[in-house]
Amino acid sequence: MSNRAQGTRNLFVLGQIYGSENKKDSASFFFNKIINFDKAPYKYKIHAHIELSKNAVDDSTATVRVEKMLELIKDRENRPYLAELYYHVGFLSEQKGQVNLATDYYQKSLRVKSGSIKQKTFSYERLADINFKNSQYKIANSYYDTILKISTDTLNLRFRRIKRKHKNFASLIGFENIVTKNDSIIKMASLSKEAQEAYFQKYIDNLKENDEKAAQLKLNQQAFGASFGQSSLQSNSKGKWYFYNSQSLSFGKSEFEKNWGKRKLGDNWRWSSQIELTSKKKNAVSANQKNKRYDLASYLKKIPSDPKVIDALKMNRNEALYELGLIYKEQFKDTKLAIERLERVDSLAPAEELILPINWHLYKIYALLGQELKTTKHKNIILEKYPDTKFAQVIRNPEKPLLEITPTSEIEELYKEIYHLYKDDNFEETVSKINELIPTLQNSKLIPKFELLKAYATGKYKNKEAFKIALDFVVVSHGGTEEGKRAKEILKQLDK
Repeated sequence: MSNRAQGTRNLFVLGQIYGSENKKDSASFFFNKIINFDKAPYKYKIHAHIELSKNAVDDSTATVRVEKMLELIKDRENRPYLAELYYHVGFLSEQKGQVNLATDYYQKSLRVKSGSIKQKTFSYERLADINFKNSQYKIANSYYDTILKISTDTLNLRFRRIKRKHKNFASLIGFENIVTKNDSIIKMASLSKEAQEAYFQKYIDNLKENDEKAAQLKLNQQAFGASFGQSSLQSNSKGKWYFYNSQSLSFGKSEFEKNWGKRKLGDNWRWSSQIELTSKKKNAVSANQKNKRYDLASYLKKIPSDPKVIDALKMNRNEALYELGLIYKEQFKDTKLAIERLERVDSLAPAEELILPINWHLYKIYALLGQELKTTKHKNIILEKYPDTKFAQVIRNPEKPLLEITPTSEIEELYKEIYHLYKDDNFEETVSKINELIPTLQNSKLIPKFELLKAYATGKYKNKEAFKIALDFVVVSHGGTEEGKRAKEILKQLDK
């Protein structure tokens, strides 16, 4: 490396160091020095502009930096840096609250063919985070999924953080898919026979139309290819014998197979009976495949009519809606979607065992939001219909510890709530909640589950020794349970 390049690099590193320490003025001083240094290598000049964009302290500064970045984008000399430039214009736009504009620039960054894989992961991550903030969880998940598939550096902390986020979506996406699928089947089953036939006939007609368009496009492409090949042969033959010209031979072979099929060497190869037999076989297979896709009866027979099957679909849908309400409430802290899912399942005549927890969670959410009428509504349902439950006791005496034996079903609901905290990486809160709860669970068989979860959470935010102590407590206190045995196995692995 030349002295000039090394000196520029040193200035660049100094600017980055000051930037990481939030000393924006000092960082900007060094980046501007690089930009104004005529003999600085060009790549450092471009990246100095990019680093300056990160140091924008207010909207006016950000606007100036965006204008400069757009100016750089127009310069053909900067094509190798387009992906980065588009990304940082997007980032500045997002900082200014222009989310739609930011999304456009992130998409432009992704469309740059010369962009690096690492740069693409940054754009995908910003798009994922934007959709996450807007509660578009399925779209966010698809972006996180793409990052995991294309990333090459799978050991860094950023990748592991994204992997944890993606993992948190697994249950949510699964339950949402159950709701969507079952809703669709239940709705179709509720239609009259005539309405079902009309729906699928329209679907088949659209299918045929699209197939015909695709077939015509293929024919047009083949026709273009044939005419292109003929013109190539005419221009390149120049008196050369056909079989000595590899391009002509290759084209001739493909044209022969197009007309006659792949044929064995033998006499009378042009017999029409052989041609027809081959053609009939191909057409029969193709027709059979198309018939299934165009067969109205094959669609209609998939619609369930047995009341037991339909009831099972409804039950699974309702359970999925309830679980989604819990996930949105505890894991994603999205009270709007939590209310939507819980209120919906509440309106669908859910199973008896879901009614109490549904009302409990709605009571807690509305109390948090300060909506007194709805809080009172769900509170009264619990107090009037379930007066002897732990939930009713908590409502009546929120400060009083519960010394009575709590029903297992209610403890399971509490476990689910705390487990969602753990899945969302709220490890300290998980331990705190369990510490508060365990004294109230006199003689419950589920205490070992809470203790093991507490040990897992401890291991996530404390050191290895603290994790081993927590596991050892589970082994000593609950050695005969499945949780005690599991804790013992983990300790053995840690001691290796």
